[in-house]
Amino acid sequence: MPFIVGVPRSGTTLLRLMLDAHPELCIPSETHFLPGLLKLGGETASACEPFFRAVTEFETWDDFNLSVDEFARVLKTIDPFVISEGVRAFYRLYAARFGKKRWGDKTPPYSLFLREVESILPEAPFYSFDSGWERCCLVCEKTVVRAGPGYLSHRERLVLPHSGGQRSR
Repeated sequence: MPFIVGVPRSGTTLLRLMLDAHPELCIPSETHFLPGLLKLGGETASACEPFFRAVTEFETWDDFNLSVDEFARVLKTIDPFVISEGVRAFYRLYAARFGKKRWGDKTPPYSLFLREVESILPEAPFYSFDSGWERCCLVCEKTVVRAGPGYLSHRERLVLPHSGGQRSR
């Protein structure tokens, strides 16, 4: 169950399409709902309903063409309910729609939540695509690097340690 993360325009969609073409592996379009699920924090039966609502009411739900009733039925079979099993149930249901046994995810912004995602899916390998970010930051310094305090600190963590903080052209 690979997780493909990275920065825009780095090849993540191409890799998703190539992996999704495998007869046993299914990777949906970008999910984006995991960070919200991680905030639920509940690992009890009472977390099942908020989990269900968080996934099915998220703006990307319709992209997956899954039955809300089927998803609810599958979640109710998880006893005791834990978020990690709910997440796996979503991906298994999506993969089953295509007759596939294995699943993955391609949501580049999950690169900001690697530890959190790993905490609920420790078996998932991450494939990160960040080639070109340093060049992009150098070329677009005024518009990308100086876009805002939160954005700058995030990019410094991702880019500057790789270059030793030195900018070269």
